[in-house]
Parts: sequence; C-alpha cells; structure tokens
Amino acid sequence: MPNTLFVRPHKVHQVEGALYEWALYDIAGEQLKYGARSSLEIIDQTLMQNGIENVELIALWPSSAAFVSEVSLPGGQARYLQQALPFAVEEQVAQDIEQIHICLGPKSKRGAYSVINIDHSLFESNFQSFNSEMADIPLAGVYLDAQCLPIAEDDLSLCLSSGSVIVRSLEGKMISLKPDNLIPYLDSVFLAPSEDEEARELSMKVWVAADYMEAAKMLLAQIEQYPHLSISVEQFGLSEFEFLCECYTRNKTTLTNLCQGDFVIARQSSGSWHRWRAVAALAGLGFLLQFGVFIGQGMYFEGQADSAGQSALTAYQKIVPNSKRTTLGKLPRIIKGKLNQQRQG
Repeated sequence: MPNTLFVRPHKVHQVEGALYEWALYDIAGEQLKYGARSSLEIIDQTLMQNGIENVELIALWPSSAAFVSEVSLPGGQARYLQQALPFAVEEQVAQDIEQIHICLGPKSKRGAYSVINIDHSLFESNFQSFNSEMADIPLAGVYLDAQCLPIAEDDLSLCLSSGSVIVRSLEGKMISLKPDNLIPYLDSVFLAPSEDEEARELSMKVWVAADYMEAAKMLLAQIEQYPHLSISVEQFGLSEFEFLCECYTRNKTTLTNLCQGDFVIARQSSGSWHRWRAVAALAGLGFLLQFGVFIGQGMYFEGQADSAGQSALTAYQKIVPNSKRTTLGKLPRIIKGKLNQQRQG
C-alpha cells in the first residue's frame, strides 16, 4: 500500500498560485509531515528532497464549495441512475444543469440518494491542477471534507474550529459554515415544523479544536438549549484539516469519490507503475533496438552464407562436367556422397 498525501485548497476559487494545507501519512496511518500553506510545486519538491516515494494523492474538497441534496431515483442500475440524475437535480439548483458537476452518493435508509453538486468549471480547473502539478503522484480521489467526519449512530456530527464549522448529518446532508451562522442553521433543522406528533430524541457529536474550546463554550451552551437533543463533546489537539485526515485514515466506510463522469480516474495497474513507466519505456525502447540489431546481423550473415554457397556452386560446375543442373540445395549431398565413395574405395 502507498503512503497518502492529503491536500485541501485554502481558496478553492483561486487556482492560479493556489496554496494548500497538506499532510502526509504512512501506510500505518501515522503522520509523517504537515504543512499549513504551500503550493503544489513546493509540496512535490519537499517529498522529493526527503526521498519519499510510493505516494498517492487524496484531495479534500471544501464543503463550502458544494451543494448536497437528496433525490429519489427509480431503478437500481448505475447506468440508468446516471442518465436520470441531471433531470432529478435540475429543479434543486439555481445554476444551469450543464454547468454542474453532479456526483451520485450512497442510498439512504429512506430510499433517497445523496447527491453532491459542484460548479463544473471550478472542479475541472482544480482537477487539472492536481494531475498536472503533481504528475509523479497519482490522484486517487477527491472527497468532500465534511464526509470525513465520523457519524456513527449520531444524527448530527459537528467539527468546530476557529472560523469554521463543518456539519454532517446521518441523512447525508453536509455543509460548511461560519460559527456565527451555525445557530440559524440548526434552527432550521431542529425547530422547523414537523409532521410527527411526537418529536423523537436526537443525538449530536461535537468535535472541538483544543485552541477553540474556550471560545466555543457560548456556542455549545446555545446548542444545549434545543429540546429533545442530547450532545456529547470531545476536543482534538490538531488543526481541523489534520483531524479530518485522521478521520479518513481510520474511517472504514466508503466515501463518495467526486471523480465521476468527465473526471473518472484511469486506474494504474499498480502504484509503482506510475513512477517507473518512463524507465519501462526506455527499457522497452532499448530492447527493440537490440532486437533490431539481432535481426540485422541475422540478415547479414544469411546474405554472406548465400554468397559463399553460390561461389561454391559456381566453382563445382566449372570443375565437374555435366553439372549445370546441380542446385545449391543439392550440392552438399552430392559432395558428401562423393567423399563417402572415396573413403570406401
């Protein structure tokens, strides 16, 4: 298994001169290196200078640059689902459907499919950067950062850090907010009119960055005021990005790879082949050249043999009378026969 390089753009709309938060993990899930703000070129150079090979790239896509919805689709075959998807999503987005990159997610217990919608040109420009600027590191997938949050059996999972709140629900909804917008969002979730006569108990898991714990106390107190909601709080001593990477490496569930449709990744037969394909191409070229030399030598020696045989036949026809009909193919047998006669005589 390869090492894993995680990257997430600071400003997903800024492709030229973009800076990324990044972290490298070994096959055991232990962090080897971390960088807060680096270009893809600098990240690539850092790995090269440290002699780190056999690496695959995982990009985390900011949830703030995606819209997650749910659709009900008939049938179950992937081909028909992909064909029906644009028509099902069209009424849920304000943008022209042809300008949207639509990613089909898993089917929920209610029978609806989770769908992740991203601006097509925005995803395309970032996708090209990942593949061109990190040419020696194969892109394994692009995933929504909120989907990395562990959800377990909780109805809602939150990650609080300075300047950002990431939300993931058990129903498949995912969003990134500013801390000031969290309570209005939760109001729409918990206080919206419901058809159920009795509101069921809900559970929420809140992960808080250690350096934000003090500032988050007021926000946590407000969350606790919602009726029929039980919350559990746990802090982590990493950056938000590192925490999401840790969750990814330990998460055993399948996440939705955003590399679908026009952006399907052509899989290599093995991770090492991507790095060694240039060497293999040179070796193959060398083999073909050597093979050509062998063929040329064979043709040369065959020509020399034909020339020597023809000279021998001409000399034989001059010495032996009535041998004009003797051919080069018969000459060795004739000479051998005459030598045998001389030995017997």
